[in-house]
Amino acid sequence: MNSFLRDISFGIRMLRKSPGFTLVAVISLAVGIGVNSTVFSFVNAIFFKPISISNSTGLVYVFAGDQRNRYRNTSYLNYIEFRKQNDVFSGLAAYAAPPMLMTTGEHTEAINSEVVSGNYFSVLDVSIHLGRPLTLEDEQISSTEPAVVVSDAFWRRRLNADPDILQRKLILNGNSFSVIGVAPANFAGLDSTVSTDVWIPITRWATIIRTTPPADNNATSDKNQANKTSRNESRLVSSENWLSMIGRLKPGTSFEQAQTALTTIASRLQTGNQAAEAKLEATLSPASAVHPEISEESPVALLILAVTSLILMICCVNVASLMLARAAARQKEFAVRIALGSSRGRLVRQLLTEAILLSLLGGILGFLLSYWTTRTVLRLIPTGDLGLSAGIAIDQRVLWFSFVISLLTALIFGLLPALNSFRADLVHSLAADSMSFGGVRRKINLRRTLVVVQIVASLVLLIGDGLFLRSFQKGLAIGENFRSDKILLLDLSPSQYGYAASYSATFYRELLNRVGAIPGVEAVTLANLIPLTMNRSTVNARIDGRNLESLQRAVISEGYFQTLRTPIVRGRDFDKSDDNSSRKVVIINEIMARTYWPGENPLGKTLHMSGAPHEIIGVVKDSAYNSFGKTSEPYLYAWLYQRLDDEKVSLIVRTATEPRTMIASVQREIKEKLEFAYRWELSSPTL
Repeated sequence: MNSFLRDISFGIRMLRKSPGFTLVAVISLAVGIGVNSTVFSFVNAIFFKPISISNSTGLVYVFAGDQRNRYRNTSYLNYIEFRKQNDVFSGLAAYAAPPMLMTTGEHTEAINSEVVSGNYFSVLDVSIHLGRPLTLEDEQISSTEPAVVVSDAFWRRRLNADPDILQRKLILNGNSFSVIGVAPANFAGLDSTVSTDVWIPITRWATIIRTTPPADNNATSDKNQANKTSRNESRLVSSENWLSMIGRLKPGTSFEQAQTALTTIASRLQTGNQAAEAKLEATLSPASAVHPEISEESPVALLILAVTSLILMICCVNVASLMLARAAARQKEFAVRIALGSSRGRLVRQLLTEAILLSLLGGILGFLLSYWTTRTVLRLIPTGDLGLSAGIAIDQRVLWFSFVISLLTALIFGLLPALNSFRADLVHSLAADSMSFGGVRRKINLRRTLVVVQIVASLVLLIGDGLFLRSFQKGLAIGENFRSDKILLLDLSPSQYGYAASYSATFYRELLNRVGAIPGVEAVTLANLIPLTMNRSTVNARIDGRNLESLQRAVISEGYFQTLRTPIVRGRDFDKSDDNSSRKVVIINEIMARTYWPGENPLGKTLHMSGAPHEIIGVVKDSAYNSFGKTSEPYLYAWLYQRLDDEKVSLIVRTATEPRTMIASVQREIKEKLEFAYRWELSSPTL
């Protein structure tokens, strides 16, 4: 032990004697370790991090899929049957994460929610910090106010850690909920990448509805009638597969026994798919492991880590070269120490100790760099669908990862130069330089080897960067036909948030006219999809007698191509004459025209979808759709006023100035037209 401490003391003195060498080596290692730790913090949160449950013994995910999709969710009806009929679980809970809005005064914001069965907290064995958890009694639909449990972070961040939080009222989706409990600080839901804010009983969420009719005197009577029921309520009696399940095995029940029991129950239930071959199959997976759907993508995570490890390798080779040069300069020192009785192993240990000191210093600095970089990146990630910031943190796993790679780097750049330094007869180094020619030559050869390794690693990274830049360049070419700057977005999808309101063509057109008349608004439109949000909408179409084709499509209103700066290269845009009383019309992109009508004029051609013929009236430039830089594919645009039953519609506003300066004006106009939506937050997206 004393010898080891002397090595450390001597190593510190030697590093202090060469501040330039020490500084360059530490910074090189810090960059490599910091980059790898930062990437690992993201990969860990997405791919490797299990649910944060203190007592995960016996917890299993339960899926009700079929041969085509084993890891599918289940319907509420099937969940109830699984819960009633099984005798292998002490409890089986269900959960989902629908969008939720919370209103405070004149301000409404989207929050992260989970709608759960009443036994959710008891199955997970999560003790409530304040108040009580949800229970099966809270599932009962009665005249009492529905209950909600809030997370500790939400309680502190949004509710100011109110000590009188219990029985406080929260307005969620336009309905009043009573807070009955605060979850513990170490629990934020079952999705490791999203921090849940509130938990609500499934049945109470499904039956709540804001009863105010839409602000449209021209709405048809049947649409006004739709306001009396909630679309979400139909989920309780339909075969829609929207719920995830998690259960806790009874003591003494094996995983295999549970699998057999659930398989038997599944054979008696319906899949919700009319295809006879779609036989329901139950699949179990331990909750202590990573979710199976995520684990299937683990090769992607390993590839990402492998690429970033090349950066660490380059940094290690740099430091190894420095260590090799420094060891060559200390040949006479080593020769004198050997002459005085030191063994070669003792000197190797000394050099390795110095390498470990350098790697630990680089690891500490790299860890701090990773902490700063991770926080910076998280601030740049937009909130909303990504929701990554909850699970990404510099936790113990990242700390241990940084420590381990610090030690590995010490072995990589320290051991090899140390061993190479003593291949020659160091005693002869006391003589003339010519006598050590062979040793110097070997060092030169090793340096050349390190340079070759560094060049190869750099070439791999450069080739990867080149491919990425090439894809980005292609994306820019497509992106020239799509402009995402100076855009405001507003979701007008009432059913998504539990509302039953729906709108007529007159309502939509009046809304567009009011917003379009605001000074500073250049163009405004409506669409069921926002480009570059990774959302997809497909439709089956039959083209020229071919088999059914699954095509991507968007449902849009007037002004769409003007708002997004997408040129029409053939034909015309939609206009007011295209309504439900006229023929159905669509517009397609260039690649669809080339794919299905090569060398022909597609205008006037007909395709059949949704049980009706649709005439092609225009062709637009290929654009960015689901993700930027991805190769374009056949795409068509349907006319909103011929598809008023479409559920999801968003308002897209192009402004002449900075979008955020226009939010108040746009909200003011919407307030007079749309009663329940005027408080909703507009956003200026980063696309």
